[in-house]
Amino acid sequence: MTHRPMQTKIALIIPPSSALKTNFVSYQQPINLGYLAACVIREGHDARIWDYGMDEFDTDDLRERLESFRPEVVGFHCKTFNIIQGHMLARTVKEHFPGTLTVVGGHHSTALPLETLREFSAFDAVAVGEGDGTIVDICDRVAGGGTIDDVKGLAVRKDGCPSLNAPRELVADLDLLPYPA
Repeated sequence: MTHRPMQTKIALIIPPSSALKTNFVSYQQPINLGYLAACVIREGHDARIWDYGMDEFDTDDLRERLESFRPEVVGFHCKTFNIIQGHMLARTVKEHFPGTLTVVGGHHSTALPLETLREFSAFDAVAVGEGDGTIVDICDRVAGGGTIDDVKGLAVRKDGCPSLNAPRELVADLDLLPYPA
């Protein structure tokens, strides 16, 4: 019988953006977070997607969701126009649940992983590039009580300094990915 590590709970969040209220950008379904959620669910973890790009945001709602779900990992999908809001949400997570691991991914942080860690202290790690395998490794490590210091495709702080881990290989066969959750 194979021993499976305990389940990790992960909340995947799209931060609110004032740009959406001014029609600066158009809204799209969070299919990327659907794929990430499906990947961790397939491996036995529990995932929720909270889309504050569409849902009305207030800090009390975020705190209530965190209190109810109790995730060990919170991931943020940020573009340049909402990275500051994502960081504000990550700070809220850290204030109320300091042991929660916060990870940011998306275009902004992939382009500037070390700078993102330097500028935004509430993010513990940056997922660089495709996050499907990276997020599963993070959840597996957290479930097993390990660290994420050497997870491929991450930028992390080592001795307080931002450091880029080895890159993660691209998904060679997209048919191996589960359908979005």
